[in-house]
Amino acid sequence: MLNNDQVRLIQEHELQGLLHLYKYLQPDDSELNTTDVQIISLWREMLDDPKMKIIVLEQDGQKRGHSYSGTE
Repeated sequence: MLNNDQVRLIQEHELQGLLHLYKYLQPDDSELNTTDVQIISLWREMLDDPKMKIIVLEQDGQKRGHSYSGTE
């Protein structure tokens, strides 16, 4: 990693960026809308789940990737 790189947990307001990455990786899947009540509810459940961590890599202030981990 370079000096300006930062690895951190995703923040609640970054759902749109995560969905954009998902759509890029899964272009044939249906579009998910961040104003959908079910999507928002699931997002909050994911953020509140102590077993799930979504990790963001930022390079020079730009998000470059996401990863997640969950344990059972």
